[in-house]
Amino acid sequence: WLESEFGVGAVFHFTGRFKPSVAGGQAVLHFSPALDGMPVLILDDHVSSRQALAQALQRRGLMARETGSPEQAQQILNQFLEQHDGIIVLIVDQMMPVLDSLQVVANLQSLIGPRERLTLLLTTTLHPVDQQQMESFQIDALLHKPALGSEVCRIISSLLSNESISHQALGEDKFEAAKASRRLRLLLAEDGAVNRAVVLGLLDQQGHEVACVEDGAAAVEAWQQFQFDAILMDVQMPVLDGLQATQRIRELEMAGQHIPIIAITAAAMAEDHERCLQAGMDGYLSKPINFKQFDSLLNQLVEQAQQRSYDQRSTIELPETTLLHPTVPNHGLAAQSIKPARPNDPASVDAQNMGAMSNDSAVVSRPGSASPIKPSLVASLVFDAPLVKLRCSPSQLCQLVTTLRQEAVQRLDEMTVALERHDDKLLVRASHSLKSAAALFDAKNVTSASAAVENAARVGDTQSAAQQFALLRLATSAMIQEIDQWLKQQVSSPA
Repeated sequence: WLESEFGVGAVFHFTGRFKPSVAGGQAVLHFSPALDGMPVLILDDHVSSRQALAQALQRRGLMARETGSPEQAQQILNQFLEQHDGIIVLIVDQMMPVLDSLQVVANLQSLIGPRERLTLLLTTTLHPVDQQQMESFQIDALLHKPALGSEVCRIISSLLSNESISHQALGEDKFEAAKASRRLRLLLAEDGAVNRAVVLGLLDQQGHEVACVEDGAAAVEAWQQFQFDAILMDVQMPVLDGLQATQRIRELEMAGQHIPIIAITAAAMAEDHERCLQAGMDGYLSKPINFKQFDSLLNQLVEQAQQRSYDQRSTIELPETTLLHPTVPNHGLAAQSIKPARPNDPASVDAQNMGAMSNDSAVVSRPGSASPIKPSLVASLVFDAPLVKLRCSPSQLCQLVTTLRQEAVQRLDEMTVALERHDDKLLVRASHSLKSAAALFDAKNVTSASAAVENAARVGDTQSAAQQFALLRLATSAMIQEIDQWLKQQVSSPA
């Protein structure tokens, strides 16, 4: 019978008669006879996520085992190999701390050997791996977390029957809808060419729309003209620094408005982070930027953007990647325009460009300076470091190396002018930018020498700053020589 009260709700009463379960425990929802007893290994550091998925698969008749440890995963896999002759399914989380998930996948696959297997990758990002990586690591399908048991079963069944699977093992329409709902409109305020290229590359991987400016005043102007979901703000910038720009935006915000502003800073001290928060920033990213930290931040911004509705400030459409104010402030140097590195463009490094680069070295080795140091006398760059830190492609790596060289020449020129004019502010900013750019490649001699110049300039010790700059110039000259040799190898090596 029914009990109902207007404005309160309804209660339905019924009697049901059921036979007791013979096996007891949870009911098994048979998805397909072909999946009954199929061994599934789930490797995920998130306990509740992997347990929920394992239980969902067990209820559908699969033999699912879960763990957060690669070592225990190998033990479980050995048991599967001993007890089962058929296909084995691997489900691995792509974002596990410390571990390189793709390498873990490769290790587990090698343990299985020639046996038939399926490999599914769990992800919270839009483009975690490209098609080349999918093929190289033999990833059969991608799954957005949290993965549903029914969805996993459907994917396995489709793969076993050789049916095509769309990008995320979802329907194409569903994939595109999910992608669009997670796309952010971001303003990037960063005057460093290397860091700008890094951030643009990471944002491009996930399909976000980005506009770029190179100083704090331009950031305030862009925020006033366009609608953004968040601002990524470098702290050390010309005209207005990141703290001043943030304070200005907070002063101009209308009641009820609050755009998330994330500091990008190489400063590691707690008081530096506190200064960012006091200026009105909502968080901070440390340089050199780490892929996992950056990805976690973007996921938080996506969740906030989906919950928040901004008042429309402008209906102007932004290009996907825009440099709104591309000119570099003229400090007595030739004015130049720096365009953002396009993350998907192959690095344009050829013999002609290499010759032009060699001519730039005159900026580094000035008259009266010591002769260039051989690269072996200075700690080498770790050229592969961005591949690990950022998971960038080889072509993107080549572009970053080229950009590092260009920025190193520019920053040395700026520091020379700053010392001649006793401009401590410019000296701090230029040395800070070079330190941050070199840190991406673990160039310790350049980063430590840059830090020494920056620290001396901050306290107004011009004499010490000049002495430290002489060492920095030598270390940077050697770094540029290393870069030139590396780039020549990329040109001469077969594709």
